[in-house]
Parts: sequence; structure tokens; C-alpha cells
Amino acid sequence: MTHDQLLLLPDSKQSLLSSSPTAVEYKCDLDELTPGHRRVTPRMLWRRYHSWALPALLSLCLVLLTWPATGGSSALAASEATNHLVARADPPRKDDGFTDVVQWDNYTIFLHGQRLFLHSGEFHTFRLPVPDLWLDIFQKMVAAGLNGVSIYIHMGATNPAPGVIDFNDWRALQPIYDAAKLAGIFIVLRPGPYVTFMILDLGIFAWSLAVTINAETTAGGIAHWATSLVAGTLRTNATDWTAAYEPYIDGIIKETIPYEVTSGGPVLAVQVDNEYSQSPITRAEYFANLEKQYRDGGLLVPLTYNDPGQGRNFINGTGAVDIYGLDSYPQGFDCSNPTHWAPVVTNYHQYHATNNPSEPWYMPEFQGGSFDPWGGPGYDACEVLTGPDFQDVFYKQNWASNVKLISYYMFYGGTSWGGLPFPGVYTSYDYGSSIRETRALSPKFDEVKRQGIFLRSSPEFRKTDWIGDSSTGIPGRERQQQRRVRDTAQEPRH
Repeated sequence: MTHDQLLLLPDSKQSLLSSSPTAVEYKCDLDELTPGHRRVTPRMLWRRYHSWALPALLSLCLVLLTWPATGGSSALAASEATNHLVARADPPRKDDGFTDVVQWDNYTIFLHGQRLFLHSGEFHTFRLPVPDLWLDIFQKMVAAGLNGVSIYIHMGATNPAPGVIDFNDWRALQPIYDAAKLAGIFIVLRPGPYVTFMILDLGIFAWSLAVTINAETTAGGIAHWATSLVAGTLRTNATDWTAAYEPYIDGIIKETIPYEVTSGGPVLAVQVDNEYSQSPITRAEYFANLEKQYRDGGLLVPLTYNDPGQGRNFINGTGAVDIYGLDSYPQGFDCSNPTHWAPVVTNYHQYHATNNPSEPWYMPEFQGGSFDPWGGPGYDACEVLTGPDFQDVFYKQNWASNVKLISYYMFYGGTSWGGLPFPGVYTSYDYGSSIRETRALSPKFDEVKRQGIFLRSSPEFRKTDWIGDSSTGIPGRERQQQRRVRDTAQEPRH
């Protein structure tokens, strides 16, 4: 402070200054300057308190003299940590060749140039056939921190007879798209024609490959007339099967194109068929024919696929999709012993890094509950099996595996009306989900929301590199431990 400087203090601070036990004693003339302030002239006398000043000075000198010896390794470790935190440059982005509105790299997808962590849940509108209620489900999903919904469309309900395509009332797609846009949630559309492949062995029921199921619906969602009128093998490149499903897919394309994200709508991606294999070649060519139909019809958004059991299907070769995904149900579908867990799956990251490292890690279906068969323990037991503690462990393992796109199957299950369910299950499709069949929120909803809010509010988490874990080892950890031991041995003894 020079003689020309003024220190302006409120009157209320004067007593604080005068009573403060500092090492500086202020002696000054107090002249009224402005109401509420005093003028402090800098006639100051410094009074040294030797009782603490000398030891403090010696301690400062000691720190400065010994800092290079004691701080070098710490500085090196800090430098290494800083280097790990330096963000890598974005790798080259990819797109499907039809639009650059949706792109992706090995971390996430991009929408209009911004990274997007797709946090989604499954909901089948045909299991809640009241369009006025769809907005309620979407809004509850958004409230849980989700930004996406995965939706099956049922071919059998939409195409009930040859030449009949019905997009009216609860079969309509436009009300789905309008409600999703109003709620602010993206859609991954999954129109099949076939929408789930699964083999069950439930003890009570043993089903062979001939009885495959779509979301536990009869004929896997394929229109019943096709199962009797088509002579060729379904879900292959058989010409009569192609002729049977093409009008249905044409209808899906026509209804969806105005609502793609490329046109300001909510449809982010479309899934090709469902849970299949690439062999024999007739299956792969069936996928290729579907993909060509979508593109020839003018669909622009990426085409995806969901692969069961780490099957490595449709990543490359004939019928390969734009973005591959893996389905996983680590607890299976037996809720009779709901407090017993199957082990945590620890190879998710390694599977992705080995098979499709240039794409973001996508799980189109991850366990959000379980169906209950005839004679089963009931859906309350399924809620316990896949409850908040399960979510806390198994969902976070997905984040640790660098998953950046995911959908929980189911998030709202609903009801399998009329003849929709396949014979192994009853009418309720509650699934023990986060939103129960009555549309009430279960305790699972809260845990999803806790994780969802974290994911939504942590943009840095959209671009992370997997370093390691306790089962595979963490690079550098052993070296850091050795350095700590060495530094401790070198510390001077007093």
C-alpha cells in the first residue's frame, strides 16, 4: 500500500480490524470520508512476533531446500496422471453414406455434430393399446433420465391379411412419433418382421428351435397367414417370403421417413429384423434384402442389429449393419430364486474391442426384468431378481465396460392382449420392470434415475477410454506401487 492508496471499509468492519489478532497493528487517522465508510491513512507500524515468525521462516526454507528430493516422484506421477486426462483428438467419424446428421466413432454416436449417450428403455405400444397413454410412459422414461425408447412393431397386428396394412388407431405409428417428440425422447424402431429369437428351457416347458418367440408373442410377431401361405423358409431369401413381408416394410418406411431425426423427428435408428445368425448364407441375404429395401425406400438413419449370446453376427460380410449391438440377460429368465444371482459378466469390453472396436459399444437389450411362465413365481419375484441392487451392480459394470448406447428390456412391459402371447406365458407382461403393468413406478425406477441423472449431466463420460479392471489388471498401477515403496525407502529418517 502506498501513501496515495485508500482503503475503504464499512463502519461495521472497523471493530473487526481493531480486534483482529494479526501480526500487523494498524495506527491510522480516521477521518469521515462518506457516510458508512472511513479513510485509513497508511501510517503503519509492523510488530514482529518472534514466537512464531522464526520457526515459520525456518520451515519454509526447509521445504524449499528439500522439495526436489521429496517431490520429484510425486511431480512425475502427477504429470503422468495429467497426461491420462488429456483428451484424445476425436477419431474420424463414420456415417451410413445416406446422411451425416447421425454419425459415430468408437466412443458414441453424434447427432448434428454433438456426442450422444443413448440411454434407452423398451416399450411395446401394442401392449398398451391406448395411444393417449403413450405420452405418460415416455414422460416417465424422461423423468428417469432416459433419452431414448426402443419400440417393437408387431407385423401380425399391422399386416393381419395379405394385402392389408393397417396403421390406424393403436396400430398407428404417427401417434408414437408425435408423443415421443413432445416428450423429448429418441426412438430406435424395431419393426422386424421378426422381432426376437430365443430358445427356452424352463423345466416346465422345453421348446425347440421350431418354437422361437418374439418378445414372448406367438409366431415371433410374424403374421400368421405367412406361416401357412409361404412355402419357402421364413426369414431367408426365399422369394415367396420376400414377397410376403415387403408390403409391410414398405408401409413402415412410408410412415417413418417424415419422422427421422434428419427431418426433425424422433427416429434415430431402425433395427433390421432381430436376434438371428449370419449362417447359412440364405439368412445373411435376407438381411441384405431388408437393408436394400430400407435404403431404396428412402430411409436415411443408421440400421442396427441386436445379437444374442455374443454371436458375432452381422458385424462384417453379407447383411452387415451400420451399428452392431449385443443383447445380454445375465440373470436369465428363472425368477424362482430371486435372491441368487448369476455372476457378473466381465468380458463385455474385451468382446467389443475384439469384434467391432471402430463402433460405439451398443447393447440394444440389457436385462430390465424377466418374463414369467405359466406356473412361475410371479412378477414380484422377477422384480426382486432384477431389483435396485442388481441394477446398481450390473448396470454400472456396463459403464465400466465403456457401453455408450443401451436399452433396458423391458422398461414398461404392459399386457399381452388376446392371442398375442405365445403359449409359454400368460397375459401379463409386467416383466418386473421399472414401470409396472399398472404404470406405477417400482423401486427400480429410482435406481435407474440415479444413474440416468449422472449419465445425462456428465458430458465428459461420453468419451472415455477403457484402462483396465481388477480382473485384467490396470496398466501403471504396479509401477506406481513400486515407486511408492522406493520413495518411502528413500525418505530421510529423523
